[in-house]
Amino acid sequence: MTSAHRYGLDVMTVVSISDCNGWQLASTVPGDEPGATDWYPIPAARSVNALLNDGVLDHLPRLAVAQPGERDWWYRLALPEERPAHAVITLAGLATLYDLWIDDQPALSGHNAFITDYVALPASARQLTLRFRSLARAVNERKPRPQWKTGLVNNNLRWYRTSLLGHTAWSGSLWAIGPCEPMVCRSNAHTWLDQWSLCPVVQGSDCQVLIRPPENTPPDLSDTRLTLQLSDAPSIALSGTDETRSFGDLPLWQVHSQGTPHRHRFTLAVWQGEECLAEKTVLLGFRAIDVTRNDQTLAFQINQRSLFMRGACWSHSNLAGYEFDAGKARKILTAARDAGLNMVRIGGTMQYEADAFYELCDELGLLVWQDAAFANMDYPHDDPDWLASASTEIRQQARRLSQYASVVAWCGNSEVEQQAAMLGQPRDRWRNPWFAEHLPALLREANPDWPYWPSTPCDGALPFHTDTGLAHYFGLGAYRRDEQDLQLSQVLFTPECLGHSHLPDDAFIARHFGAPAPLTHTPAWKAGVPRDAGCGWDFEDIRDHYLQQYFHTDPVRLRSVDPAGYAQRSRLLTGYLLSQAFRLWRSSASPCQGALTWWLNDLVPGAGWGLFDSDGGAKPALHGVASAWQSVQVSLVPRGLNGHSLSCINEGPTPVDARLNVMLLNTRRGNRLDHQQPLTLAAHSDSLTSLDVVLDGFQDTTASYQFGAEPWDVIAVSLRDGNNALLSQHCHFPTGLDLPVEYDRDTLGLTCEIERQGADVWLTLSAQRFVFFAEFTLTGWQAERQGVHLLPGAPQRIRLVPDSPDQTRLRGHLSALNLASKIRLAAEVERP
Repeated sequence: MTSAHRYGLDVMTVVSISDCNGWQLASTVPGDEPGATDWYPIPAARSVNALLNDGVLDHLPRLAVAQPGERDWWYRLALPEERPAHAVITLAGLATLYDLWIDDQPALSGHNAFITDYVALPASARQLTLRFRSLARAVNERKPRPQWKTGLVNNNLRWYRTSLLGHTAWSGSLWAIGPCEPMVCRSNAHTWLDQWSLCPVVQGSDCQVLIRPPENTPPDLSDTRLTLQLSDAPSIALSGTDETRSFGDLPLWQVHSQGTPHRHRFTLAVWQGEECLAEKTVLLGFRAIDVTRNDQTLAFQINQRSLFMRGACWSHSNLAGYEFDAGKARKILTAARDAGLNMVRIGGTMQYEADAFYELCDELGLLVWQDAAFANMDYPHDDPDWLASASTEIRQQARRLSQYASVVAWCGNSEVEQQAAMLGQPRDRWRNPWFAEHLPALLREANPDWPYWPSTPCDGALPFHTDTGLAHYFGLGAYRRDEQDLQLSQVLFTPECLGHSHLPDDAFIARHFGAPAPLTHTPAWKAGVPRDAGCGWDFEDIRDHYLQQYFHTDPVRLRSVDPAGYAQRSRLLTGYLLSQAFRLWRSSASPCQGALTWWLNDLVPGAGWGLFDSDGGAKPALHGVASAWQSVQVSLVPRGLNGHSLSCINEGPTPVDARLNVMLLNTRRGNRLDHQQPLTLAAHSDSLTSLDVVLDGFQDTTASYQFGAEPWDVIAVSLRDGNNALLSQHCHFPTGLDLPVEYDRDTLGLTCEIERQGADVWLTLSAQRFVFFAEFTLTGWQAERQGVHLLPGAPQRIRLVPDSPDQTRLRGHLSALNLASKIRLAAEVERP
């Protein structure tokens, strides 16, 4: 017996069918049945993708391994005799066309990978057989034509409810096949209990739970009673029907940047007389959601506090196996939270995530924007079978996700309206009744507080216009616009934006590609660079466009003669671009109230859209954008002939007393201007002031007027607390990023000190001249910050984290964009 953590049930009532001994697998031509010699033993019932990735299927015929989507796949198991009485098998994540037999008798057939099925298991049952029919054959069959066609995927996929991962140009060519979630066998009491919905809501100061029973109640459980218990308080009896229970003024669940994500333990139990047949325990967080929507703004308030939503779009934790990788997800989301991210989006091209994902977001105080799993196609909403299947899917998923405080927004689809509009379709074809009426009605049944948008992007004269409703902003990116476009576009809220080809660090490149610098011309490297279908360019070309613009150099020549220099500039540039965008959008100079960059995590090794590589490690771009995601932040907003504005933000609940430092540098001439003044940032404040007012004079900080002395090439602002600790810093480079290289170490005056203070190890840096985009390459240690700018005479401390607790030897080097050579770092660190 084994526990099923997803369900929170008693361990003696659950059998993991997926992990039982004796599973066998066969692969056949579509429509054929396997012969006696076609079956091979497998260690567990996992997806075909996972078995292939682990080498379990290497002995199969070459065609089966090379083209798994063209085959039928069969699983069978001699059922364990030890199983719960009145057993029910729960089947979720079956991808995608499946049939189930119990002792050669048909028991189930389906074509929706997002539906959970429940199959009663007779006491006499001895064998279970599953078949997954070829999706490739199905989508190539003739189907009724859509009103319009997308060029991104096979349009017949609109008939089959499955993830588009593996079908798009940027997600490889192997889609999910087989059981992608664990199959479990439980008593009918536990299965019934698991289908109850507990939805936490807040009404005024009253925390309430909306309690929803399953649609069907098994007849042999009709004489049972239910109870609900908050922590150790007395249990309360439930009616067994829809009801709402109040629990008073409980501590609220807060987003991590605004407070503590409090959760409360609730236990739901089903009783027969004095015997507890089953129980499950959940942790519920209570939070209030409000959204202001009009032509001028689209803003979230969580617990009556406005909050700028900043983050990224989640992809998948294990595309190779189409399984949820809990360890990698925790690593990525924890690091993202520490970087300042407060929202992740699960897009319509992906899939609904495992419960463990949403539980982790609840724990970490992160918000989730959830798309229903529809994207880019003209779905057959008027087909009764399709509508029934999609309705069951949304009803189940909405009830499942209604218990999570982190889930605060739903969207009907990704880019359906945009696709139709860009193809020149009439307006009445952009949005169909499924997304306009049916889907939101199902969501309201599960949680009436959820805000809903029918599509992203949407609204405005055209859905993809950026100054109304939801926008997908790729101006400073795929459309090769400059930074001024950030202000011209007047984005209100962008759930998908700024997709860039972010380079991983040198260690990752060496590990996966066998070279310290990217060999950008090789097929292996290009396989990890994203591209859109039908385009003659990829996103590395986009990055090269900006490299030329900001460094005033030819990227082709640079990567030919100095591949290491090309890699260094490339990996730092994209984080800088993201930082510039978020700093403007977060300031009150912009109407924007939220931005989620297009991908948090890469699917495959390479320079993908993700801020994290496919191993779950942070890319240099994350460090760049993290400087613009902090709860206490100072930023420079360029305003052309109006100079710079100074943006100061404090999202926290208490005032911050700080010292503002302004420094203007001309690194070529060695000129410098300093200004300091005390500054108090009120709680939950956002201010915007002209930098010329702060400096009390004209300095042409944006290099706009083009007369007089050579302009400043570094404009820096920083906030430090009473202990001189750096709270926030921003450097703007009005003339570009090609600053002069420093060759003389003595003139540079760079010092590095490594010391332990209590449990932490710190690297303290100081320089007499400006050092920008400093990076730390260490063996056995990780620097918490990368891409650091050192202002003359302004020390910075960077925490160093060991790879293992007993690590004491530190070796590595420091490099920077304007240093002619690397600086060696070495120390023996004291044990704590």
